[in-house]
Amino acid sequence: MPAPTMTPTPVTQVVQRPGTLGTRRRFRTTTRGLVALAVLLAGASGAGVAVAPAAQAAPDQQVITDMQAGHDHERASRGLDPLHRDSRMDAVAQAWADKLAADSSSLRHSDVDPAYDYRTHIPGGWRGAAENAAQHWAGGGDLVWMWMNSSGHRANMLNPAFDAAGYGAARGSDGRLWAIVVFGDYYNGAWPGSSIPTATPTASPTSTPTARLTGSPTASPTSTPTGTSAPAVPTRAVIGDDRYATSTALAATVNPSPTAVVIASGERLVDSIPAAPLARKLGAPLLLTRSAALSSSVADYLAATPSVTKAVVVGGETSVTPQVVSDLLARGLTVERVGGVDRYATALAVAARPELSGSTSAYAARGTGTFADSVAVGGTAAALGVPVLLLPPRQADVSTALAAALGSRRVVVVGGTESVSADVAAAIGVDERLAGADRYATATAVADHAVTHGVGVGRVLVASGDDARLADALVAGAAGSVTLLVRPTGWGSATSWLTGHGVREVVAVGGGTPVR
Repeated sequence: MPAPTMTPTPVTQVVQRPGTLGTRRRFRTTTRGLVALAVLLAGASGAGVAVAPAAQAAPDQQVITDMQAGHDHERASRGLDPLHRDSRMDAVAQAWADKLAADSSSLRHSDVDPAYDYRTHIPGGWRGAAENAAQHWAGGGDLVWMWMNSSGHRANMLNPAFDAAGYGAARGSDGRLWAIVVFGDYYNGAWPGSSIPTATPTASPTSTPTARLTGSPTASPTSTPTGTSAPAVPTRAVIGDDRYATSTALAATVNPSPTAVVIASGERLVDSIPAAPLARKLGAPLLLTRSAALSSSVADYLAATPSVTKAVVVGGETSVTPQVVSDLLARGLTVERVGGVDRYATALAVAARPELSGSTSAYAARGTGTFADSVAVGGTAAALGVPVLLLPPRQADVSTALAAALGSRRVVVVGGTESVSADVAAAIGVDERLAGADRYATATAVADHAVTHGVGVGRVLVASGDDARLADALVAGAAGSVTLLVRPTGWGSATSWLTGHGVREVVAVGGGTPVR
């Protein structure tokens, strides 16, 4: 093994930037070589514009996943909020990691090269920024340990002012690992691309508490500038190439290191409606697969997420074929199937699982036609641990089993009488109906209901209410967040709801959501 490169003396980088209203802010970080087989650098600065260079090579995703998980753990153990993962900051960090790996020479900060300088390539509007760098022969967990044992790196990692980050990692031809983390202070939780309040910077601004939002091992969510039709709330988008890729991109929002996944058909979407609360109870993402065989997006996600040891398949063999189960078993997972003879029986089977059977309430929504109302309630049901049961269109089709399951619970129907008729409601015994003039208003009614029952709104999901796009929002339910539906032409009444409830971050899920 080649001898490690060591930095013999401390290196201090001090950068000053004129602050808002004529103030100036100084950042100082000390850098030292620490241990054998590693060289560490830490730097901090302030100035920039929002043009990120493209990454030069595929990143070492496992190292990045380990770095972020370790970083989040260190911050959480000290009562600090996790950092918002921004794909454009990822690109800046990855580009410099690729450059260092290609050169395989000395470890240095990106500010030595204007083409890669993190200060001018991360999104603009920040009040402070920093960069950690490392060269090592091992993995991401070791990097976090080394950084935490260096005062300069530790100061960057635990800086309460920083609220956004990007990660990059690459290996050179000699096997050495080059890792980069860039940090940003975007003031009061306003992520890159959001409007930044004009205020005099202080030495230690308060970081706004946020929910854990991290990038996917296979597809980092895209942070998108807030458009004119969107609310003045920090917004990011999670968009895959299709519904299958979107489901895996959302996975890290649910849990960056799950031990289980819940899988439903992306072609017979109805089974994903009752699956969301189950996934939430298991701490698992809800992933969509093709019916005939495991989708490539899910296969890639499982390969990149070794913590997963179990898969729960929701739906009968028509929805998710035995071939999908075989594909999962071939990857070393234990597999359970939860299903019934039809969609209604499948929903009942999910509700009967021990994770949900103790709930004294149930949501009920239409099981045919559009699933817009079911989409609206999925996140709330998951947050409260309440099952979602599906209703047939006619009273005569209400089965004895369905009536019995609902008869022992407080029943909340979602949707107006056009969705769930009065006679069906009478047959099951409805205690409350959540409905509005249209699907968008119904989603708002569900959101109000969620707030009344204690569901937090620090993070809210929005998705297109267009029928062709509902698949993206269905899988989002597993995140356990309030979900609002918006029109393709604009946010409409969702804007006032979001701003009126003090929402700290909006996650726009899937294509067709007007935030880009």
